[in-house]
Amino acid sequence: MFMDNLAAAYTLLDAEGGSVGMTGKEYMMLLRQLCADFPEVIVQILFQVLGKSETETVTFQDFSGGIRACMTYEEFLEEAENLFYDHTDGSSGTLSKQVLKKLIARLARKSLPVDEE
Repeated sequence: MFMDNLAAAYTLLDAEGGSVGMTGKEYMMLLRQLCADFPEVIVQILFQVLGKSETETVTFQDFSGGIRACMTYEEFLEEAENLFYDHTDGSSGTLSKQVLKKLIARLARKSLPVDEE
């Protein structure tokens, strides 16, 4: 279902451009909107990895990879935020080093693909 929706979105965006494929500029604008709540450093790293020139045509594979990367980051950041708020000491909003290390380890385990755990 997700891949069907992704393919439909790519086809629709591709058709709106009036040319063959979505341009790198359009792609980066879309990713910027999807990643609007992310820390800027994460957005910049994502753009470096997925980087396309403004005039380069974006394939469906690149489009799909970028969308999935944004969604993965979003899930990870939400999980990190939830863990932080669940484990802070209430009034100060701080974590002990020991608790922080445990939470980082938990996040790392959750982010690994099943075959790497």
